[in-house]
Amino acid sequence: MISHPQPEDERRKLAAALGAEGEAAEAAFWEEYWRHRAEYDAGVITSEGYWAQVAGHVGVPAPTGVEIERLVALDVGSWLHPNEETLRVVRELVAADVAVALLSNAPHVLADVLDQIEWLSPFDPRLFSARLGVNKPDPEAYRAAAASLGVPPDHVVFVDDRPENVAGAEATGMRGLRFTEPAQLREALAGLLP
Repeated sequence: MISHPQPEDERRKLAAALGAEGEAAEAAFWEEYWRHRAEYDAGVITSEGYWAQVAGHVGVPAPTGVEIERLVALDVGSWLHPNEETLRVVRELVAADVAVALLSNAPHVLADVLDQIEWLSPFDPRLFSARLGVNKPDPEAYRAAAASLGVPPDHVVFVDDRPENVAGAEATGMRGLRFTEPAQLREALAGLLP
């Protein structure tokens, strides 16, 4: 979508940094990574708490200090691979005076970095789940996004690659659009926007 999925080599480095090496250990790592991610993204648990939970379920000692810093750095870095084609569509929208906001599920440590990334500057405002205290597809996340734009939800076209997030937006009255690729996004938006 806005950034490419976590690259496979970075996924392996992240799992290895917690001591999860080998196919079975990596599979367990990723299961636990996602099992606890919603709490982490919503700001309910800290980085220390998140990585301790993942480690505990994978069967390795809880990381501390520098180990947590390394895990956080690897995790954050794995999400920073911009999809230039999608960003081109975003810049075209901004050039056409269409307000473009970002609503992202992201823990505090990732949100803080994303707020400083130049390639996200066309998005104004940028809203992150950890700061809102709720993740997509919670209705409150979408209401906050619409409010930040100063419009009612039915004036918003919400784009996401996850069907559950699109359905959540539509449940609040937004027009939902499932992202599959930049060309599809450009074509679909041309039919939805004035």
